[in-house]
Parts: sequence; structure tokens; C-alpha cells
Amino acid sequence: MERVIEAPSERVAEEMLWQSNLTIVKVEKRRQLPTLDEAVPTLFGVKPADVVTFSRQMSTILESGIGILQALEVLQEQAPKASFKRVLRRVIEDLQTGTLFSEACAKHPTVFPPVFLRLMKIGEGTGNLALMLKQAAEYMEKQVILMRKLRNAMAYPAVVMVIALFAVFVLLNFVLPALSRLFREFGGQLPLITRLLLQGADFLRAFIWAVVLVAAVFAVLVWRYSKTRRGSRQMAWLLLSMPLLGNFLKSSQLAGLTRSMTTLFGAGVSVTESLDLTIRSSENTILREALEGVRSDILAGKSLSEAFQTQPLFPRLLGQMIAVGEETGRLAVNVEGMATFYEEEADRAMSALLGIIEPALIISIGGFVGFIGISVITPIYSLIQQVR
Repeated sequence: MERVIEAPSERVAEEMLWQSNLTIVKVEKRRQLPTLDEAVPTLFGVKPADVVTFSRQMSTILESGIGILQALEVLQEQAPKASFKRVLRRVIEDLQTGTLFSEACAKHPTVFPPVFLRLMKIGEGTGNLALMLKQAAEYMEKQVILMRKLRNAMAYPAVVMVIALFAVFVLLNFVLPALSRLFREFGGQLPLITRLLLQGADFLRAFIWAVVLVAAVFAVLVWRYSKTRRGSRQMAWLLLSMPLLGNFLKSSQLAGLTRSMTTLFGAGVSVTESLDLTIRSSENTILREALEGVRSDILAGKSLSEAFQTQPLFPRLLGQMIAVGEETGRLAVNVEGMATFYEEEADRAMSALLGIIEPALIISIGGFVGFIGISVITPIYSLIQQVR
């Protein structure tokens, strides 16, 4: 008898079959074409904003007295994305077999982050899942807002770059070649600057495949290197070392760290477990290593404030505010105040960054386009003089 089951690995599939009192002859991974959300998760996959909306809706439905299984069925029917519908359907199927909600969500780590899963486990233990869903939504919403601000900030430079590249493409591939043919008909010689531009455009047209191939290989090598521990650390250090971008990234990372700690402390999670979850959620290698150092110091007997003050990555103010919170018994409140402070710092750093990027981009692109424009106008002026 053949049977198809869904499992994250072959080992888990074998365990599921043994628990069903079935004799295993052979376990094979079924090959199938990936779905759109699996092939292109950036466009069609489940986004953090989808989980935020789901958490808020789920919390509201549970507070009205509806059971968790019925609430999931309602939200699964009205989920706007097919990818999220599939995730919720699998969660429902797991719940129907007796699995806890937190355990069912844990099978989808790319959708539900570690902090969300821990809050759900706490909600199940305290019998107040609706409150934990609301706290998870608030925490994730802060992360979504920060990332949205970054994308919006980079949208303008990206649009300007695309328009400028299109203008340069038109000038090099249509305007200058036509002008060159016209000039040759009149027997004139193009200026040196125009000839250099034409030779550059001819080279790109002749070897565009080689240029694209070299760029693609270079991008793949950089990407693969950035996935190694050493490479990710160097990339993170390089980004944090940049004058304005580094300030924004550091402030946003500290905002995410303190906001995560605020949510977990407020839910009653211990300091060491909060650090473990924050380390697992962090994508910045340098921040993760610093947090691992903090955790090691705490396990060695230091207080949270002392552990933070020994790490040079963290500002002295953060350690002092944590120390005051430890002394007064208001640790969660003080950390929340620092989260708000660093979120405001990230906004100010982003404004300063954009204040430099926008004029610099306009000047550099305007200068390059102006250079090409002069290369076009100069031979036209010479041509007019020859005709006269």
C-alpha cells in the first residue's frame, strides 16, 4: 500500500508512520513542481504583514467566544493569498489530529517567527491565547513598519536610477549612432568626447552578454560568500561602518532588539530565553554574536545590565537604562522606553540618509546625463558651422 503524507523531513515522516502502526518498506520524497509562492516567495509568499493581520483577526474572533478551530476555518476561507490558505489549512489539519496551535505553527518557520511561536506557547499555557496574539501582532507590526519605511525611503533613488539608465540607453543606442551617420555624410569628424562615447556604446552592444555574465557570476559569488559565517560578519561590519547608513542600520537593529525584549519580558519570558529567541530572530551576524556574548555573561553570573555594558556594540545608555530597570523592578518599562527611543533614532537617521542620497544622486546622474548631452550638442554645433 502506498501513502502520501506531508512532513518536513524523511525522519519525521518515518516517525509519523510508526505512530500510525504502519510497517515502513520504503520512504521516498515525492517530486513535484514548486508552487508560485515556493518558486518566488518574495512576490507570492506569506509576508509578515499577512501574519500581523491574521493575528489581529484571530485575537478578535477568540475574544468573541468562538473556538480556535472554527476561527482558523473562517480565516482560512477569507485569506487573500493562496499561499497563506495552504498554511492555515495545514495548521487546521494538525489541530484536528490533536496538535497544539503553537506546535502546528512551528511546522512553518518561514511564516511564523520564533517570538510569535513562543508567545503562542505562553498563551496556551495561561489560557489567554487572544492576548498573546494581540501582543504578537503589535510586535510584528513594529518590524513591518520599520521595513516599510526603509523600502519607501529607497523607492525614490531606485526610480531615479531606472529613469537615468533608460535615458542613457536611449542616448547611446539611438541618438549618438544616428548623429554619427549624419556627420559622416557631411564628411565631418566627430569630437573626441563623442567618439569615445560611441566606442563605449559599440563595445557594450558587442559584448553585453559577457558583461552580464561577469556581473551575474560576481553577484552569485558575493551572495554565496555572504552566506558563510565569515562573509556575513564582514558584510554586516561593512554596512555598520558606513557613516549614515551604519547609523540607521544600528538604530533599527537596536529598535528591533529592545522591542522584542519588551514583548517577551511583558509576557513573562525569562531573560535567557528572551535572548535565545532574539538571537534566533536576528539576521545581523555582528548583533547575533554580541547577544551570544550577553547570554554567556548572564550564564556566568553577571546581571543583564553588566552583560550589555561589556559588549562594545551596545551603547552605554542602553546598559544604564537596563541597570535602572533592574534596581527599580521596571525592567520591561525601561526597555520599552529604549525601544521607542531607538525607533525615533532610526527615523532621524533615515531622514539624514535621504537628505544626502537624494541631492548626491541628482547631481551625479545629472552630471552624467549632462556629459552625454554635451557630447550630442557639440557635434551638432560643429555640423551647423560646416554647413554655413
